[in-house]
Amino acid sequence: RCDKCKVLGDASKGITIWRLPHILVVILKRFSYSGVWRDKISTFVDFPLSNFGATPSWVSNPAEKKCYRLFGVTNHTGTLEGGHYIGCARNPASGDWFTFDDHVIRP
Repeated sequence: RCDKCKVLGDASKGITIWRLPHILVVILKRFSYSGVWRDKISTFVDFPLSNFGATPSWVSNPAEKKCYRLFGVTNHTGTLEGGHYIGCARNPASGDWFTFDDHVIRP
């Protein structure tokens, strides 16, 4: 809701970081709300595996320059009422990616 007129509308969230961390954790809350109804947003997210750079739009200290390398992802399959999580992680020594699905680990 708008703080001034209290009308419902589209919104976005933002963050500004002064000092970048050594490890950056990004969590995307992928839900949409319409009154009492919720839906899972299933739009594909394209994220670079390496050279994810801090951009001036979310870093307030221009002296801070870091590039991040993706090393893990957790994916949810299913609906809001139920589903399953599968993890993927990169071996830092070899660079190979592995999928973790309960007790099954595969390249």
